[in-house]
Amino acid sequence: MHPRLRRSLTSACVLVLCCASLGLWSTGSALASCVGPQLRVDAVATPATSTSTNSPAPVSVSKTQAVTVSGEWFHAGCDDTGSGAGCSGPSQASSESPMRDVALVLTQGSRSWTLGTADAGSDDHSSISWQVRLPDDVAPGPAVIRTDSARVTIEIKG
Repeated sequence: MHPRLRRSLTSACVLVLCCASLGLWSTGSALASCVGPQLRVDAVATPATSTSTNSPAPVSVSKTQAVTVSGEWFHAGCDDTGSGAGCSGPSQASSESPMRDVALVLTQGSRSWTLGTADAGSDDHSSISWQVRLPDDVAPGPAVIRTDSARVTIEIKG
């Protein structure tokens, strides 16, 4: 191989590696994601018995106890570009909007009960909350509290 060609190829390879390591060279679209809705169940009388969708242990809830179910990231759309004022120019409107009329459902076996509906807030986390009591005819044992896009497992105590 001619020495000049070898130097050119070596220089080109070094340039590509430098650009790639600095993030200046891209062969595809940027990877980004939006956080999906998450739920947490708190028994009002004993807030220490709370969990989230990330926890493998079910929340222990008494049949007669008031329960607060709360969540975050209940929004439609995904504004994960981080665009705003500054070098990129004028701020763009967000493509996210808080979800409305989100139904909270308790499922146990083949039975389901709608516990209530709520609107997500317009805060930065699209927070949402329900304060509910379990139906009288729910049985002790495992159950799931869910929305269309999030769920948390509970253990109902008699």
